[in-house]
Amino acid sequence: MPENTPIEVWFLAAFIGSCVGLGFASGYLARKRGWGTGTIGVGSTGVALLWPIIVLAAFLLTSRGPCEPPCDAPVYVFTGIITIVVPLLFVVSFVLALVGGLIAWLRFRPDDATEQIVGRERRERVSQLK
Repeated sequence: MPENTPIEVWFLAAFIGSCVGLGFASGYLARKRGWGTGTIGVGSTGVALLWPIIVLAAFLLTSRGPCEPPCDAPVYVFTGIITIVVPLLFVVSFVLALVGGLIAWLRFRPDDATEQIVGRERRERVSQLK
């Protein structure tokens, strides 16, 4: 890892890469198995729930410790995470996963559809040439 690149850039790259990559995987599975386009939305929803759960779990696992009597700060941070960070992360993750799924949907076709589109025309041309 280069020393001049801030760690936030690496976190952003991991976030974008995981959302688009897992969305691509859900789109690839949906297209190759011949499932409907709606399954990309279901897969993207699952991918979009991943990062909010990670952020919430990271907060819950790191917020334990001694607290002075007016222990309001952890509650305020938790409220901010629930009301602002989780919905924002979900929306951004969903859009990125949907983009990855649609890229895979447009890129790949089911095997039998490829055979129907490419194979028959090619076989007909070969038989006409003979």
